[in-house]
Amino acid sequence: MPKQYEVRFAYEDDHLTVDAVRALTFPQPVVTARNMGRFAVELWIGQELIDRVRFDFPLLAVEEPNAKRRPLRSPPSFRGKLAATVLVPASPRVRRAVVLDRATGKETELSWPPTATAPPPAPTPSSVAPSAAPSEPARPR
Repeated sequence: MPKQYEVRFAYEDDHLTVDAVRALTFPQPVVTARNMGRFAVELWIGQELIDRVRFDFPLLAVEEPNAKRRPLRSPPSFRGKLAATVLVPASPRVRRAVVLDRATGKETELSWPPTATAPPPAPTPSSVAPSAAPSEPARPR
């Protein structure tokens, strides 16, 4: 399909969230990437699976080291916020979309068409009320 959604997922403390969504339109239809990965965005119409886009988060490790010192050849472990960007077809037939964690079997419902709830912007110095801003003493000329 020439219409696609670029969806940015975040994974932190075993919770998957949608960080950002951007609608894209390409001049030519884009073939869905066929990757292997622990996670999959599945697009459904009733009981029929229309499309599946698999992806993974880089550096995601299932195990946490038990000892203070790890063996030299042990697999790397990473804890923190991870992100992955996925291109999902904007099919008009889709009635339900889910993100499936294939390792645990957990499904997370996505709104369709996808939307992201952005956190409120952090206050900037220019948005602080004048009465709350510190006053500067007058300088002699």
